[in-house]
Amino acid sequence: MKFPPKNIHSTNDLLIEQMVRPATHQIFSSKMICIWLVDGHDDYRQLQSDMLNAEAGVMCARHCHSAETVLTALKFERAPDVILLDMEMPRSSGLEAIRPILKLAPDTHLVMMGAFFNHSRQEKAFAEGACGFLIKGLAGAEIVAAIKVMIPSLLLH
Repeated sequence: MKFPPKNIHSTNDLLIEQMVRPATHQIFSSKMICIWLVDGHDDYRQLQSDMLNAEAGVMCARHCHSAETVLTALKFERAPDVILLDMEMPRSSGLEAIRPILKLAPDTHLVMMGAFFNHSRQEKAFAEGACGFLIKGLAGAEIVAAIKVMIPSLLLH
């Protein structure tokens, strides 16, 4: 069977296929994947950060409550490998933040997160420069696995 199968329609489908498919090989990386999480809901952001930090090889080094906060942090701090960016936040849209984030951190991979799948918003996110989309509610291990599938270059360092 060729991978990925043609019937995969979203990143979550790809993640499920990757998790149920028997592993033919493993890639080991000594590099810690640095993640920033941007979400307007405090409790969700803290829980997600804790779950990500419990995973081997990953560090959720910063979590921000708004696009403005992450943009300010990017001006003064080393950019992460990955930013998990909520599509909808109380004061701003994650979609509107994609280009300004990539202007400050062009080597950072943006993965959008949303409460539900919206094809037109996902396509807009990809057009703006995002590299993936995940539905909120995934466990830390599922998010990390999805990131590794979406951005295999992170495993090669």
